Amino acid sequence: MKVLAIDDDKERYSYFERLIARKSMQIDFNVACCPIHVNAQIEQADVIFLDYDLDGYCPYHNGLKGESYLDEIIKHKKPTIVTSMNTRGGVLLYTRLREADIEVALIRASEVEPELKWLGWIFLNLV
Repeated sequence: MKVLAIDDDKERYSYFERLIARKSMQIDFNVACCPIHVNAQIEQADVIFLDYDLDGYCPYHNGLKGESYLDEIIKHKKPTIVTSMNTRGGVLLYTRLREADIEVALIRASEVEPELKWLGWIFLNLV
């Protein structure tokens, strides 16, 4: 399974990466936020983790928001977990995906043990 996290904060997923490695899960996990990297990986991904504010570590962000990738996610019908801690932005992403009939969950990275919730959602909905 391939998971692509569209996010500017790779550290947000460090425990998730350790968890899947420790459990020897067959999950190929990548974090990207620059358009060139995201666009190269989005079609092959089985599930997307999506942040709203992508203004941290990408030198090409220019105020980029997660919603700029919605058309590609919808076009490829990619199941998505919205991980954004930005309440308004997260709800906006969730609503747009839901309206497009995409399998979607809003599980913020700030929740208690979000990694277990992310894995649970993936396995309940995609495996």
